Amino acid sequence: MEKADENNYFNFNKNIGEKLTKGYLEMIAEPLVEIITIYSSKEKADFQKTINSVINQTFPYWKWQIVNITNAKDLDSIEILHKDGRINIIDKKDEIENIRNEIVKNTQCEFVFILDEGSILDDTVLECSYWSLKTNPDASWSYSNYVLDREILKDELFMSEDEKNKDIVSASYCIRRKEILEIGGYERKDKQTNLDWLLFLKLLQQNKFPVKMDFYGTWNQKIEKIVTEEIIEESKKIKNPLMGVNYP
Repeated sequence: MEKADENNYFNFNKNIGEKLTKGYLEMIAEPLVEIITIYSSKEKADFQKTINSVINQTFPYWKWQIVNITNAKDLDSIEILHKDGRINIIDKKDEIENIRNEIVKNTQCEFVFILDEGSILDDTVLECSYWSLKTNPDASWSYSNYVLDREILKDELFMSEDEKNKDIVSASYCIRRKEILEIGGYERKDKQTNLDWLLFLKLLQQNKFPVKMDFYGTWNQKIEKIVTEEIIEESKKIKNPLMGVNYP
């Protein structure tokens, strides 16, 4: 787990995801977490770090759906993707919300981990995500503190009033599958609206709340999250002030 020390020092130069520290697995008996990544042809070298960080996880009970929505063949030459039986690459052009909803509908996993293609994971984040939700059964989703663009530490207490104005949650997070299904899945009217932020607002309307893991679990690239009319309207529907819980 990566944390700042007592003097608030943090090593921004940590070579996270640079190397594989674990070998691939042909398959596991029963995956517990379904990882979903939409690949839109980022730099191959950067995505290699994302791949390494997933395979290096201390928690091996996952399967990973990587959906390539481009014409690029970047993933064909990454050997480990075709050796590890937990990884499935799908070439499909569709709206992101439709792709996610189809995978969520078909998975048997209790938890879904939305992994942004620009995120690199700390080795323990899947394990901590799983147990943070298992030990907080009333929480609907889980996320960690995160490092933004390798220069900014994001560690904010989750408050629903703040979430109305800006999305506090990391671009990569874990959520209970049933929560996505019960809310009607991922959907939006405006293609500029961030799908995740919109989903969190809809969950808050139902008095659902997250658990925040108190360590820097993901290293993210900046994502532009526009305050669209759709975000404003859904924010207005949140009636009760809610607060996230911390783990541990």
